[in-house]
Formats: sequence, C-alpha cells, structure tokens
Amino acid sequence: MLFGGRREERARVAQELGLEVDGHVIQGTRAGVPVHIKPITEGSGDNRSSYTEVRAEFVVPLRLGLTIVRTLRLGAALRGVFGMNDGEENAAVDERFSVKSDFNADALIGDATVRHALLRAEAFHSRLRVSDRGARFRFPGHGLARLPLADALTHLAELVKVIANARWELPREPYEDAVSKAMKHVAHGNGLTVEERSLTLAGSVRTCECRVWVDYRLGKFETVFRARFRRPLNAKLVLAREHFGASFLKLFGYQDIVIGDKAFDDIFLVKGEPKDAVRALLAPPLTSAMVEIAQGSKHLKLDASGVLAHVGSLMTDEVALERSLNKIASVAATLSDRSRPSGSGYR
Repeated sequence: MLFGGRREERARVAQELGLEVDGHVIQGTRAGVPVHIKPITEGSGDNRSSYTEVRAEFVVPLRLGLTIVRTLRLGAALRGVFGMNDGEENAAVDERFSVKSDFNADALIGDATVRHALLRAEAFHSRLRVSDRGARFRFPGHGLARLPLADALTHLAELVKVIANARWELPREPYEDAVSKAMKHVAHGNGLTVEERSLTLAGSVRTCECRVWVDYRLGKFETVFRARFRRPLNAKLVLAREHFGASFLKLFGYQDIVIGDKAFDDIFLVKGEPKDAVRALLAPPLTSAMVEIAQGSKHLKLDASGVLAHVGSLMTDEVALERSLNKIASVAATLSDRSRPSGSGYR
C-alpha cells in the first residue's frame, strides 16, 4: 500500500514542512518553488522497488530536452565538493553527471552557479536527477519518519531556482521570438502580461487566472493553457481525455460517471463524487465546448484547481492563440459559476 497507508504520518509531515496532503502526495511550495513528496513503485514481483520521491518543479519547463543524472564512477564519489576552484568544479561535474540535451546546453552546465548547485545537491544525496520539468531525489522505501525531507526540499528548491535563472539567460531561439510576438499581441488586447525570458502569458481572462506557456516533450513543442477556477467546485471531480486519462485517473478512487452526452462521453473519462453534482457541473452546453477544445488539443485535463490543455504545436498566430485562451477560460469560468460561493465547496 502506498506510504504504508500512514495517513496520520503524512498529515504530520506535511504540517511540519508547511505543505498540504492531497491523497498520497504531500505538496506545496518551498521558497516559491512548487514541490511534492510522493511514493513511487516500479517493477513487479521480485523486481519490485519502492521509493519516496522528493521533487522540486520548474515553474515553466526548460524546453531543452535536458536530462542530468548522477553517474556511478568511483573516483567521482570519493572526491570532496567544497573548496574546489572553477577548473576542479568543471572536472567534478563531468565526472559525476551524465548530461543530455536536444539543444545546446553547454552554457547552462558551464555556468558556475549551476555547477556549484549541482555538486551541493549531489553531495547531499547521490540519487539526483534533473529534467526539463524539475529536480528530484529518490530515497529507498515509502517511510517518511526518518528522511531528511526539509533539507532535501531546500537543496532541490535552490537547485531549481539556480538552473532556471541560468536557463532563461541563454540566447533566444528563432521560435521564441515568433511566440513572443504573438503573446505580446494577445496581452496588449486583453490586459495580460508576458514574461519575456520564459515565454509565459498570464493574467485574468473571463475572471479566471490564466497562464499560457511553451513546453517541449519527446522532441516536439507544445503550447500549454491553464485556467484556474475562481472558487472551489461543489464536487470532487477529475476528467481527462480517453486516450490520455487512464493512467491519470487510476490514481483516484472516485466512481466512473457517464454524463449522457454521447460525443462528450466518447472522448472523456470522468470520475467524481457526488455523482449528481458532477453531472450538474458538466451539463450542456459546456460538454459541447469541451468537445470542441478536445478536438483541437493533444491533452485536456480537469482537476480540483482548474483546466489544463496541451496543443501539440507552437502557436505563433495571435488570432488562434487568443481564441484558444478564451475557450479554456470560458470553461473554467462556467464551472466556477456553477459552483457554490467560496467556502461552501465540496469537502
């Protein structure tokens, strides 16, 4: 059983760390960085392994196809970290880490603050991995009581902030200029803001807080839209595209729900409770709007905080970008309007 069913232990640890419990996951922020602690089980039978993953996320993915993993070279493991000069730090990073990237990341790894942060984190715990999405440690087993979780989160949050700062100082790629131009056009007409370095469009659309950013997965660019509900929903509800949602929704123990709109039910997997409240939230014409969004997106997911959609391409056309943003925001606004006022959501 995940985390050995230690619900009280999770609650205590979360409180000590200033985080929250969501199912089997402890999550929140550390020094402004999104973090989580969750159980991981890999393999089966005699090859089954259990870990506790402690992770810090980049607010915006790095878009480099980056993977940094700890190597197992004995000479590297025996050397100290502190008191190294620049040349020694360079050699130590080369010895201790395997770095792969779809784009040139030499300037990133060559940054002195990045090298130092990597070595500090690796000295704390050798099972370190960095990707476009974040940095994580893995500790054996699912027990929490004796793990140095506070220090692990501090090291990872520091590492993520250092890498992100260095990443967004790298020279811009041509696609970034094209996306930035479209985002600025949409921002100007809607009172939104654009974060130039990370290519993030943000602000309030149809009274819901929205963000748009560019992601890079498996060698392909995506445009990601996120619209948050302005108040808690009056039901527990998770929803995902049929082809994408099986692995996502199996994490939740809610009952399967058929809404009654065939076009919608053919595309989406829905779980939630109470059933009548979920059906009321997803009543037409919202179902038609969501089907339309799904037809133009790679992934579409709805959870307790909002709506998330991935379009499987770069969006450099400002008209298409604005139209997609308004559609996502409209769904979040409609669901917010159909819920009770803040404070009376489903618990």
